[in-house]
Amino acid sequence: MVAEFDWSVLFSTPFGWLSIAVVAGVIGSIASSIASNWRKVRESEHAIALKQSMVDKGMSVEDIERVMNAGRPPKSPTC
Repeated sequence: MVAEFDWSVLFSTPFGWLSIAVVAGVIGSIASSIASNWRKVRESEHAIALKQSMVDKGMSVEDIERVMNAGRPPKSPTC
């Protein structure tokens, strides 16, 4: 026998709404974490491909560093 779940229980009690909110929050945080890490991996892959192409063209280390740091704010001196 397959038991039927009464979905109206989730919407008729405060505990049901709380359960839905917790599950939605957990799913949202997991999705956010996956998306953030996916983006970091893709950025790293693009940076590696760029560096490899510059090495293949025969650029010096100083030139590669200058290109990779272009557009980044300058590092502030630490005390």
